[in-house]
Amino acid sequence: MTDNQTKLQYAEIYPDTKILEFDRRFDYKIPQNLQGILKIGNIARIPLRNRIETGYVARIKNSSSIGEKNIKFIEDAATGISLFDFSRLKLIYWMCAYYIQPFGKIARLFAPPADE
Repeated sequence: MTDNQTKLQYAEIYPDTKILEFDRRFDYKIPQNLQGILKIGNIARIPLRNRIETGYVARIKNSSSIGEKNIKFIEDAATGISLFDFSRLKLIYWMCAYYIQPFGKIARLFAPPADE
């Protein structure tokens, strides 16, 4: 690895879909332009099947157990604001288990209200 290259990082992302089939996290490669900037709680645009979906970053890590060829890159991310930090992430996990709700539905509760 040369000085110009940085080690590839991965993000665990929960898609924000209403389909319970996707109520789990997926690993995505963090592109070079988001390395060191993407944080827990950021909203990301991710490829999921044949569409681009919104998802919530739950973890940043240096490796993945998924085969390299099966991991896609994050398309883009809103890095200026985090919807939650680590302590709120723990609360989201607890709420998901207690109320038996998908991660995306609970994470949306932490988003600022939309302007009307």
